Amino acid sequence: MVDSTTLQKASELEVLDTNGKRVNFGTLFATQKTIVIFTRHFFCGNCQAYVQQLAAVPAEALKNAEVDIVVIGCGDWQAISHYAAQTGLDANKIYAEPTRKLYHALGMDIETLAGTPADQEKRSYLTAAGGLLKRSLVSIWVGPTSFRGYVGF
Repeated sequence: MVDSTTLQKASELEVLDTNGKRVNFGTLFATQKTIVIFTRHFFCGNCQAYVQQLAAVPAEALKNAEVDIVVIGCGDWQAISHYAAQTGLDANKIYAEPTRKLYHALGMDIETLAGTPADQEKRSYLTAAGGLLKRSLVSIWVGPTSFRGYVGF
């Protein structure tokens, strides 16, 4: 859980929109209740699967709940439009944070990320059958192959 002081400091950090324009993180949720999803990077097949699930949420349901969804990925802003096409999420809901300062400010690093508590069932958004090995191999394949033709890849 992030305390208000940490969130305030993080709110002042910048992310990049689909045009490379710098946007203060805090403006993404300043006027509306917003679910902010952080992905590992734009080439992660598992993250793409998760964002595809989010993109399938009916816009009407979000409107009725008065909630917005935005995704922030580690990576270059130039990948956003392609990522949006791959996942089906509106490119204006996707931001890049290549420095990872925001991730670290919110405690998202290998030292502080906690797994599922021992007394709770581990949930998954991954719908493909198979175990961890199969999902890992599919993720490795999906990420780079879905970005063929992307500038710089």
